[in-house]
Amino acid sequence: AASPWASIHHALSQVHEARLSNRHAILVAAGTYTGGAFEMKAFVHLYGGFDPADWTRDLQANPTVLDGEGRDRVAFCADEAKLDGFHVRNGVVRGKGGGILCQSTSPEISNNVFTGNRTLAPVPWTPEFIHEIAHDGGAIAALDGAAPHIHHNLFVDNTTESGRGAAIAAHNHSPALISHNVFIGNVAGTNDAARSSDGGAVSAAFHSAADIFYNVMLGNRADGTNDGGGVFTERWSPIRVGGNVIVDNSSTDDGGGIYLSGQIHHYITDKEPLPPAERFTIKITGNTLVANRNRGGGFDSGFR
Repeated sequence: AASPWASIHHALSQVHEARLSNRHAILVAAGTYTGGAFEMKAFVHLYGGFDPADWTRDLQANPTVLDGEGRDRVAFCADEAKLDGFHVRNGVVRGKGGGILCQSTSPEISNNVFTGNRTLAPVPWTPEFIHEIAHDGGAIAALDGAAPHIHHNLFVDNTTESGRGAAIAAHNHSPALISHNVFIGNVAGTNDAARSSDGGAVSAAFHSAADIFYNVMLGNRADGTNDGGGVFTERWSPIRVGGNVIVDNSSTDDGGGIYLSGQIHHYITDKEPLPPAERFTIKITGNTLVANRNRGGGFDSGFR
């Protein structure tokens, strides 16, 4: 505590024996930390919000900022890692996961504020058909079997130029648990010419059994003639959506609040066979939906 390391990158490099029975914690003092994306380590927990004078913790009094500086994502996830108590901002990448990328990994992400993170559209981006896969997850992308627990975070003004899930995308068999978060003013598809940017707050798709519980979603948008201003799902993803407050979200096609689909979101592929009920049952219970709308005149302003 008397002579702390100057960077998170260096602190992580000093951890060599973290394991299930020997977890490590790294305490990070207030300040702004840059230097490019860092890779979290398994069984290592990162905690922000500490006063460097006495190492007491107060998240509001001691903001600890991880800043991508508008030119890099902030972090890559690891199994059994934790990120708690940070401001994750200005992560920008021409790929998936503007702030954080969880690729086949399952961390805990809690008590953070995500602001101004974004994914840029693919280059070149002239797909032959609409509804193609682009750069998903403006703040967080959970992909390829990732199962993060994302809870008690604030997501504000995160975007995708072309990609699903302006705040969170859980795709490709990724059973993320997304609970007790607040999503405000996140926008998918700020520069989308191919209708590939559904899910203003959250997109859970491609066989991903995400649980989306007890969140507040306010004023999120799916622009570019896309669906699901609050929540979007497709491709046989047996999501559960419960206890959420979904208010004043908008789409430019269908489902201003929630959009649900089973078949792949294409018009040029053959329909897939309906999977058995034990593999595909969507459950929507106890949500409050108020004043959601589709600005483009599609079907169902609240729920589709």
